[in-house]
Amino acid sequence: MRRLLSSLVGLILALQTFTLSAETKGDWQDFDGKAQGTTYRIRYFGPSEKLIAPDIEKRLQEIDRVFSNYRKDSAIELFNAKRSKDWQTVPSELARLVIKAKEFSELTSGAFDITIGQLLKVWGFGPYKSHSKKKTIPTDAAIAEALARSGYRKLEAKLDPPSLKKLNPDILVDLSGIAQGYTVDQLGELLEQKTIRSYLVEVGGELRGRGTNKEGKAWQVAVENPEVDSGLGNILSLSAASLSTSGNYRDYVEIHGIRYSHIFDPRVGRPIPSEFVSASVMTADCTTADALAKAFLILSEPEQKALATKLQLAVLLQKRVGKDFTSSRLGNFP
Repeated sequence: MRRLLSSLVGLILALQTFTLSAETKGDWQDFDGKAQGTTYRIRYFGPSEKLIAPDIEKRLQEIDRVFSNYRKDSAIELFNAKRSKDWQTVPSELARLVIKAKEFSELTSGAFDITIGQLLKVWGFGPYKSHSKKKTIPTDAAIAEALARSGYRKLEAKLDPPSLKKLNPDILVDLSGIAQGYTVDQLGELLEQKTIRSYLVEVGGELRGRGTNKEGKAWQVAVENPEVDSGLGNILSLSAASLSTSGNYRDYVEIHGIRYSHIFDPRVGRPIPSEFVSASVMTADCTTADALAKAFLILSEPEQKALATKLQLAVLLQKRVGKDFTSSRLGNFP
């Protein structure tokens, strides 16, 4: 569901020269690759990429083996495959992320929910995406049945020992709404463990910036306008923050000439009838930004304002007004 989100965020990085500080050793590095059905790119000041890239690749593979809904042997898919209401032992980082995701579900009154697998299946999104040219709208009965087999309160998690339990054996957990943000944080923390303080990590459009760029200034990034071929929009600075943008205008299915977005309200099981076309959330960690960016597309305007105030979030919302688009900001979004 996040494969196309890299197109939502354009990165603007100038190629300036710099003077090597007496307090630091290394050079500016820049490398990229493919992961999680999308691309990643990492820029940092420190040792050669030859010393860093192998550890990055290793960590990406570890994350994929735990969280990917696109491989049957991943920890989450092995859990999904078992129609059991017993506790199932899982990797500790999976249990931790599920606990975190459930916290976001509570904060958003269910607008963010990782137990949407059955709904994705009914609508043909994510790992259940249909490539058939003949697409149909799910019946009310099919949606109701999927909803009965969904709901974050029907999924339990604990850390000692790390385990998950389904209260409904047909629950399907989909982590695509939070896993890329988590991945960005993990790669950032890996760099910090290697005493790298200035870096920009991007995975599929999810961003985490620390320190400064070559010019000695905050990293400059830009959020794309939702209008077709409109280019880059709001330019932002990241020096100790993360940014996630979620949009409902690129990934969709078209049935009888009507577009149905891949972002739908998990509480009703249907695409959101909202004027908002994209939401960008800036906060300290990318896991939070990733999860909440989706929720802001679903929540009502009063709910959006209340959540931004409660969590002290910086949010950029872009809305369709007729044939035009307008932007509004919550919190201290630059």
